[in-house]
Amino acid sequence: MLVEVLSVTSKDYDELTKWHNYRQIDSLQQYACVAQDECRIDLYTRVGNSNDWLNTFVNQPDQTLTISGCVLTVREVYEHVSSTK
Repeated sequence: MLVEVLSVTSKDYDELTKWHNYRQIDSLQQYACVAQDECRIDLYTRVGNSNDWLNTFVNQPDQTLTISGCVLTVREVYEHVSSTK
């Protein structure tokens, strides 16, 4: 599991270039992009042993994500963040 907290200045690089490289890591099963300037999470989960990825997008406080076997709400992820929209 890899979590990337996206900043406004590096968002494009993180979501494109780094994600392209991360997909090549055979042992990586999940990758989460967490926005710091708004309530938004993109979770990518590997499908089996392939290089196919399922994308789950959430942006509402009561939506849930299963990350490494733990079920979390978006509200819990952003619980101590005061500047999200």
